[in-house]
Amino acid sequence: MSFFKEIQIKVFSRLVSKFSKIDRLGISYATLSGNGIEIGATDLPLRVKKGVRVKYLDRITKADSTKIFPDIQNSLLDVDIIGNGETLEVV
Repeated sequence: MSFFKEIQIKVFSRLVSKFSKIDRLGISYATLSGNGIEIGATDLPLRVKKGVRVKYLDRITKADSTKIFPDIQNSLLDVDIIGNGETLEVV
């Protein structure tokens, strides 16, 4: 792969990453209201506007996540619901 192509890919991936974060926030503020569940937020929950209430569902507890991800233990979320995020059998 040429040097120019490598630079082009790096620049594009950074732009996509920035816009994805902006789009998520805009869509969240424009469309979400009331109560909801976020699945697998771990340490990066979706930001929501005031008045929106979120419960966090994950397959493991915060204590278990701390053992698996010790480098981010200070930013891990408290999990409200333990269960399978694909089947939602516990919801």
